[in-house]
Amino acid sequence: MLATLRNIFSPAAIVQTLKTMEPMATTIMDLFFKLRPTHPLPLIGLADLVRVTRTVPMVRRDGTPVSLEGESFEAQFVAPLPIKVKVNVSASELNDLRALLQQPQAVEAWRKNKLEQVRSTARNTTEGLCTVVLNQGKVSWPVQLEGGRTENYEIDYGPVLTHTPGTLLTAASKPSAVYALLRAMDQKIKQSGIGGKVEFLAGPDVLTVLLDIADASHSTVGQHPIRVELGERKISFGNYTVHFMDEQYPSPVSGEWRAGWT
Repeated sequence: MLATLRNIFSPAAIVQTLKTMEPMATTIMDLFFKLRPTHPLPLIGLADLVRVTRTVPMVRRDGTPVSLEGESFEAQFVAPLPIKVKVNVSASELNDLRALLQQPQAVEAWRKNKLEQVRSTARNTTEGLCTVVLNQGKVSWPVQLEGGRTENYEIDYGPVLTHTPGTLLTAASKPSAVYALLRAMDQKIKQSGIGGKVEFLAGPDVLTVLLDIADASHSTVGQHPIRVELGERKISFGNYTVHFMDEQYPSPVSGEWRAGWT
């Protein structure tokens, strides 16, 4: 039976089943970590992870090229750790499987169910990691050791970029104040050297204020130059869109649910 299980979960069979499964969607990973290149080496240099968008001066044809990484960047390398999970196959399942071996569609459904358990756990773990990095500016995640012990695996990318508004938004604020705040945050992010499209997320407290502002603007249509629109889990002020962020993830050690927006 062991040989049969190996055939059912052969690399070719797994790939074929995965092709039939719908892509998994998660908020943080899909919005902020869209670029996921395959790295060919066992170690990754921090210089490959922390890159700044900038301009450079031109040089003469025989001049020295301008370094893109910066002369003072210290060479540091990190070793990525894998996510490994296993799904048990019970004795009763093995008995049922013997009866299903002559039914390819039934075997495919059984394999798909097992792979879905593995796939969803790996994806949820990755989403939790992405959430920690986005909020804390570092990877901070438990690593399971022999005997059930754990230690913390950490990669620090430096302080998180912050922005403190001169005036806090309230339910009485105008849409133009929201737009001005989002624009200031947008400019600060781009001026810090982070390229690409800027995305905004709002936790429940901020979201409540934004919804109150949007509701007030709809009752006074024509009095505000900024267009305000409500969509599915998002709200737009002019050309800036704020996505709703209320996802949580369980701690892999304690099981305690943690907010993804803090």
